[in-house]
Amino acid sequence: ERRLLDRYLSECDAAISLHKLVDFGNGCAFNSCTYSDDGNYKVQTIKNVRDGNVDCSDANHIVNIPGRIKSYCRLMLGDIVLSLMGSVGRVGIVAEPDCLLNHRVAVLVSVRKDTLTGFFFWFWQTAFKEHMIGIAQGTAQSNLSALKNYSWRYPIIPVPFRHFART
Repeated sequence: ERRLLDRYLSECDAAISLHKLVDFGNGCAFNSCTYSDDGNYKVQTIKNVRDGNVDCSDANHIVNIPGRIKSYCRLMLGDIVLSLMGSVGRVGIVAEPDCLLNHRVAVLVSVRKDTLTGFFFWFWQTAFKEHMIGIAQGTAQSNLSALKNYSWRYPIIPVPFRHFART
């Protein structure tokens, strides 16, 4: 429950800068003429990132993965993605195989793999989403495209993921 998480976080007193813990991998720009109904690979765009999940039901498909694609653009189950344009700050967890990361969407790359799952909860906070909306730029449409170069100073409290696990 989001309220329980917000209450817990308000009681914590230690903080560190986010940029010391996580980086962002920007997606690849796919050519729409390569989309195919027969493709096995699902291209995840900003429309697929929902509040909490990644909805592949209306994703575009491609047959072959481009050779220039960066390794983090081949999404893995459990990867956390973030919308960078339009409705910025939506966060979702990849729950289907064979997904590819499109531009205007970023994947979180943690310094420590064992903390990556816990970052979903940080990005799901209302206050954090409002912070991302606040730093977004653009006159016609909000844009976090320069997120990778942004000098993060947002204070967060490092909480081991096991704290949220059932006992």
